[in-house]
Amino acid sequence: MSEIDEIAAEALTRYPLSRDATAELCNVSENHTYRVDDSERSYALRVHRPGYRTAHQIESELQWSDALRADGIVEARQGLGAFVLSPEQRTAIRIDRDVLDHGDNMRQLFELRLILETESATLAASRRSKKQLAAIKAALDRMGGEERWEEGSIEADLAFHREIAKATGNSYIHTFISFVCEQIRRSIHYARMTNPLHDLVEINVGEHVRIYEALAAGDPEAAGAAMAAHIAGAAERVGIGLPQPKPARR
Repeated sequence: MSEIDEIAAEALTRYPLSRDATAELCNVSENHTYRVDDSERSYALRVHRPGYRTAHQIESELQWSDALRADGIVEARQGLGAFVLSPEQRTAIRIDRDVLDHGDNMRQLFELRLILETESATLAASRRSKKQLAAIKAALDRMGGEERWEEGSIEADLAFHREIAKATGNSYIHTFISFVCEQIRRSIHYARMTNPLHDLVEINVGEHVRIYEALAAGDPEAAGAAMAAHIAGAAERVGIGLPQPKPARR
């Protein structure tokens, strides 16, 4: 038995296989590939040739493979191999922030916000607890306080939206809106650079105040309308036109 075969035999003991599992060498290239048969299942085992790659290179390759699976880009199918999934099939969502500057992508992101966050505010108005309302108010106070001209105000702005999503009581809404919040950070910076800062902050805080007041009043329709108006206003401040929201009925 060669050294590589001994390594393969030792590797089999590290996996939950039966004692009858066998390994047969079927290919030699950058590494030695073995077909492992165990009862009714078969696997592929790769053994790197000693000295061909460093431990660090092998570890990096494994991390890369894990990252592809975690992002839902690659799916391993028993007996068939690994497959790259189409965007429609992937189980993880990713938005490349660099592509938001191209074409119609930022407008599409604001449209997504309009759909998600309007309904989020509507639900939160009827479901929020006193504790959740206090968390929303704390974020609002930070936005309008001493940090209003600084980076902390942006963090508070994003926290405001995340807390509203949390107040819906729907963990999926909270997860999606938290994800989207991280994508809009660049648009907030851009708005601050291209608009008079004092006017921008006053308008933005005022929009958030109206959202909070509707939440505090437990008025779902007003909360949804106030959020829709804010999203449309935020889009307009970066040069994106969205359909104007309908005012809440009184």
